[in-house]
Amino acid sequence: MFQLKSFTYLLIISIVSISFSGCNDEKKETQSEIKTSAEGEFNQESPVIVSSEARNLFQLIKNNDLKTLEKHLTPENVNSKTEFGDSLLFSAVILGNKDIVSSLVSHGADINLKNSKGSTALIPAILGGHTDIVNTLIDWGADIMARNDQGTTPLLAAAISGSGSLVERLLKSGTKIDDRNNDGSTALMVAALSGHADIVKVLLDSGADVNAADNDGITSLMLASFRGYPTVVNMLIKGGADIIMKDSDGKSALHYANKEGHVDIITMLKDGKE
Repeated sequence: MFQLKSFTYLLIISIVSISFSGCNDEKKETQSEIKTSAEGEFNQESPVIVSSEARNLFQLIKNNDLKTLEKHLTPENVNSKTEFGDSLLFSAVILGNKDIVSSLVSHGADINLKNSKGSTALIPAILGGHTDIVNTLIDWGADIMARNDQGTTPLLAAAISGSGSLVERLLKSGTKIDDRNNDGSTALMVAALSGHADIVKVLLDSGADVNAADNDGITSLMLASFRGYPTVVNMLIKGGADIIMKDSDGKSALHYANKEGHVDIITMLKDGKE
């Protein structure tokens, strides 16, 4: 029985790797779609003790009180973290407050500081759809190759978010197009899984490996065939996808299209084999 092993896992961990609660509201739609329990993916380490000064700074960010925040920021406290490892910058990014983000960086905030799940501020900015903040962070030197504990990179996060413009920005900034997470998943696989045809096109046009397979041997074509995305399937076939390629269970894209009854895709795959 086919399960979206690495791919469902990729979508889950890329979201739950961001522990600040504000992000949960912004990602409810994605979380509800995958319908898989992610409770086990949260870091279960005991929280650290946070000073009253740090708590006050976080509250000022939450209240969008930039004027008061700037009066209290110092080189010693600008990189303060919550109990679970989220920095002031991380929290401001998730709330989508570009002015506070700019102020924190100008006061010396570490732009590549990671939280307890290994995520830098760039990943929540991408998942939250904060394009202006993403561009600002990259312009300031954010590490576009930084990966969290599960190996998720900013490009994989952009493919999850469905933002073609952010995918293009990351590619133009020099990110590796076929970089993988710990399960072997690439950005093209994520885009194919999610049916983001525009991102699939951008990635293929930019030279993504159309036949890259994850640790289970699953390819982008298998994913798109299983989920029933004919436009994506057509793009992948025209891009050189191997139609007869099989995963570690010996199953091809045609098997998965047949299993789900996607008649149009079955026809495409059969025609492509001739």
